[in-house]
Amino acid sequence: MTAESGTPPPPLPSIATSLSREEVLSRLQTASKRGRLAGYQQIEGPGLFRVAAHGQPFEGELIGTLGNGQISFEAPMLQRLPIVFAVILLLTVWPGVYFMDELVAQFVPSLWRPWVTYYWYIPITVIPLPWMWRGIMRKSRATIDASAREMIAKIAKELDAGLDGPGPA
Repeated sequence: MTAESGTPPPPLPSIATSLSREEVLSRLQTASKRGRLAGYQQIEGPGLFRVAAHGQPFEGELIGTLGNGQISFEAPMLQRLPIVFAVILLLTVWPGVYFMDELVAQFVPSLWRPWVTYYWYIPITVIPLPWMWRGIMRKSRATIDASAREMIAKIAKELDAGLDGPGPA
């Protein structure tokens, strides 16, 4: 999705090539060794290779698959960091109630009761979380998509091939 409009981006372009699987992997391996393909890895299974698709704040990867003279791509987000981030967000709400209660109680000890903090602190910390999460995920997907398109253009250049579809934004 694009960060501004919320509309899904156009599909990733593919690369038309007459090179064999081994030739493609050889050229990409050479480019990787020369520092032109970040995170390059040859993979087994349905995919051919993967490279880094940098995102902000969460990272992704670009997976290329060769079939019928076309290298097609997908750019999934890596899942480990978003899960860790979500757990940390949820686990920091409750200790915040305690620390905020202790802080406020120091300034107005005679008027403050511990249960008062729950009424205002939890709503202002928990209610915005879905909107914050949605914004973070939109931004990550948009930056991963832009990075993937740039990487596809680099791969096409390394393979001396043309793009089929929209290129880098």
